[in-house]
Amino acid sequence: ITRIAVGFTNEVYQVDDYILKVCVKEANEPNFRKEEFLYELLQGEAPVPHIIVADDSRTILNKPYMIYKKLSGEPAASHWHEMTEEQRKALIQGLCVYLKTIDNTPLEQYVAQLKIEPDLNWQEHICKELDKKLAVIEDQELLSDETITHIKEFIRINKHVLEEQHVGLNFWDIHFDNILVDEHFR
Repeated sequence: ITRIAVGFTNEVYQVDDYILKVCVKEANEPNFRKEEFLYELLQGEAPVPHIIVADDSRTILNKPYMIYKKLSGEPAASHWHEMTEEQRKALIQGLCVYLKTIDNTPLEQYVAQLKIEPDLNWQEHICKELDKKLAVIEDQELLSDETITHIKEFIRINKHVLEEQHVGLNFWDIHFDNILVDEHFR
């Protein structure tokens, strides 16, 4: 058993050709369950782990855990400097194909499990959140009235960019430590 020191929210161990991921932070348990769900949902659509077992009963371990077959490859970040421009371009193009596949996953396949409001008005939601944050800033007098007025005007002028919306999954933790490549950098 080898501990893999990656990430900040789970403990990860390699046991032969398998990965044991343990959710050690109780606050992260809902996200841990979402991760399990998304691996299952994206199976065959994107290169995600195939879960052998996932258990949050706390009967074997006192924390939720999952075991999956180790994916082959090494982090692209470890090999980026060895890659040619063509290999880098091909890697990024391939990555974009997977990201588009994830984004185009039909909403009805995950809306209930992920507790997404399919009719959410993104522009209205973001503007309300910004208003709340600005109210706190105003109450605590963290910025001048003039600066707050400029910020509000900026939001008013530019909120139109939030009108077009597409609810879709996205891979928010995309960096080359999370992308595996083979010996040919694919």
